Amino acid sequence: STASGRESAYIAVHLYRGTPYQAYFTAVERIMTAHAGRPHWGKVNTRDAEYLAGVYPRFGEFTAVRDRLDPDRLFGNDYLRRVLGE
Repeated sequence: STASGRESAYIAVHLYRGTPYQAYFTAVERIMTAHAGRPHWGKVNTRDAEYLAGVYPRFGEFTAVRDRLDPDRLFGNDYLRRVLGE
């Protein structure tokens, strides 16, 4: 959970479809990571498994379950390799 082990507040950032978003999201992400923000791994972000493992206290437990249930990465793709690791 994005709230696991600490008090949390949620901030959602959305832009209208078709709006150039990369510069805006990059600025928001810079602010959030400065405060150990925990992005939802399935939403647009540039974080990687190393960052997520550092801010999600049970990240290793999740990836261990993934290793056990999907050892051949049938449900894998480039994005998941970045955010969840190999």
